[in-house]
Amino acid sequence: YIEYLFMKTHLLLDILQHFDRKEFRKFRDFMHSAFFNHREDLKILTDYLYTCSCEVGVIPDKAQIFKKLYGRAPYNDHKVRIAMSLLYKLVHHYLAYREWSADALPQKVLLLRALRRRNLTHHFEHALKDAREKAEQSKAQSADYQFDYSAMLSEIYHHNAVKERITGTNLQSISDHIDTGFYIMKLRIACLALSHQAVYKADYDLGLLTEVLADIAKKKLTTQPAVAAYFYCYQMLRNPEEPQHF
Repeated sequence: YIEYLFMKTHLLLDILQHFDRKEFRKFRDFMHSAFFNHREDLKILTDYLYTCSCEVGVIPDKAQIFKKLYGRAPYNDHKVRIAMSLLYKLVHHYLAYREWSADALPQKVLLLRALRRRNLTHHFEHALKDAREKAEQSKAQSADYQFDYSAMLSEIYHHNAVKERITGTNLQSISDHIDTGFYIMKLRIACLALSHQAVYKADYDLGLLTEVLADIAKKKLTTQPAVAAYFYCYQMLRNPEEPQHF
């Protein structure tokens, strides 16, 4: 356990050194929010490390950190390690939150789920309109987009089922988006595997790839840019003597 805390101490200082001034300020705001953190010593520690890293340019040692946090109290190595370990976990929480908040559609889907579970029909339908607009604005339509869109459709299905509006379902559309997302991911991994295999002579079992390729051709899914990009990339890597794929 002591070795675990020692590792966390060094990881905290290392990860914060990769924050620029702007990122560190955002992390300070995060730490000063009572919703994410209620410990006063961790707020002080964050401010102190910001000053050291962004203003002074010197990384403090544990003794200096302890003095900043606990004043003239006798030095307690375990106590300072605990504080730094807790802050390290909150850095991870912050980074995950930043990634989540940067992507609008998953947020909208989770909002729909929360409103549906609370049976807030009017609010659900208002939020659904906003979610659809966000989905339509997306240009990428990547695998993540396909899965997020299918999750949105799934929330609509469950909402309508509760309201007994199940004469016509969207289950086919849900299935189609899940398949498309899976195909994009499968083709992407297949391209990476072929590239790696060509250099390192590795051997990969690509599972359902044959069926995926057949289904893409059968349903003419190469009309979707994300599918087409990986489909033709795979064909180019698999059959380099056939220039039409390039």
